[in-house]
Amino acid sequence: MDDSPTGDLRPDINAVTSLVGAITTNPWPSTDGELGNYFDLLGFIPTGQKESTETSAITETVLASALDPAQVHCMSFNGSLFSIGAFLYVPTPERPAQVETGYRAIHTELVARYGPPTEEDAPMGEDLRINGETSSFWRIGPTMIEMYCHLRQPAGVQLGISNFARNEAYEKQIISPAAHRRL
Repeated sequence: MDDSPTGDLRPDINAVTSLVGAITTNPWPSTDGELGNYFDLLGFIPTGQKESTETSAITETVLASALDPAQVHCMSFNGSLFSIGAFLYVPTPERPAQVETGYRAIHTELVARYGPPTEEDAPMGEDLRINGETSSFWRIGPTMIEMYCHLRQPAGVQLGISNFARNEAYEKQIISPAAHRRL
């Protein structure tokens, strides 16, 4: 048994950071044909798919992965993958206190790989319990990594990895056209 503070985390920190590394070092797929190969490369198995009720241009796919028991999904817009997300370390009666430990461990590993975050809400030295949440962002080439620590309910670590340009196009057209018109 691993006695380190992160040894009991599920999913394992190495599985999380290896996935992030694979996404940041491989090109984002541009076609449906490439998407299957990309999922194979990342170890994803699609388990369910649904089109958004907002528009048929958005498809969400639930994925089985090495990040079990995390909930992993990806989003496509007009047939192009733009986002992969996971909810990690969601507390359970068996594992109530993994959120802060998991966030700090992933943060430490991402800083070691990519340097300090491009943007961060609260420095890691601060006690996360004061505000109950924090976030960190990295931009690696075309890829944006977003990580949120939610200590209040619903608690968990939210990890989002997106193709920056595709995500921006999605947000401009779908998320809030009225908000973008106001800018």
